Amino acid sequence: MEKVHYVQDISWSPDGTLIAATDQGCSCTRIWDVSSGRTTATLNDYLIGQISWSPDSRYVVTSGDGDRPTVWNAATGAQINSSNVYTATGNPAAWAPHGDLISGGGVIWNAMSGTQVQEFNGLNPDQYNPYDTFSWSPDARSIVSAGITDVVDWDTSTGATIWDVPVPSNVVDLFSWSPNGKYIAWTDDSGGAGILYASSGESAGTFGLSDGNAISSLAWSPDGRYIATASGGSIHLWAAPR
Repeated sequence: MEKVHYVQDISWSPDGTLIAATDQGCSCTRIWDVSSGRTTATLNDYLIGQISWSPDSRYVVTSGDGDRPTVWNAATGAQINSSNVYTATGNPAAWAPHGDLISGGGVIWNAMSGTQVQEFNGLNPDQYNPYDTFSWSPDARSIVSAGITDVVDWDTSTGATIWDVPVPSNVVDLFSWSPNGKYIAWTDDSGGAGILYASSGESAGTFGLSDGNAISSLAWSPDGRYIATASGGSIHLWAAPR
């Protein structure tokens, strides 16, 4: 692979054949072929901060602070469109687990046309809203988000609120759905973490670190039995609820 500089995000394609990574040295995102290490495409967008792949591995959507989300052809590096839906200030764009929908900033839009198809419970994407974390459920039927005071689960087909519960701890940084969609794991900015029942938002338990270091990464095992976290140079493995 070619030498890269400061990498802010890196992501495998769903089919496992490609890797996309931001490179602040070239103000771009490079896509590599895993088997050969050869660069196959370069996405020229200097504000790229986050990458999300389409389920079929044909496209990526990129987003960055002060920039509008942009959809690219992963094979050629050609720009498909740049969405006018919202400016990604702390609200990275995320592709739905299936289909051509993308969420971010409290709205959902069609990846190929760039047109908005849903807005959550009247949130205006052109104005400040406190929900800066949005995560799709595995079946794409809902999106959970965290605000300053509450955690909300939204219905993706109607934009209506499914449930709304108080923030379980300090500022919630990360969300991760269990593979079966039954639980939602969260972390805060002081090393705390916990699990919510996806059906109601009620707590299913807490875990976390006592050293005060924030958890920088959170991931479920494919079988949903464990949760891995990374913090302060260490990786921890936790038993998930059964």
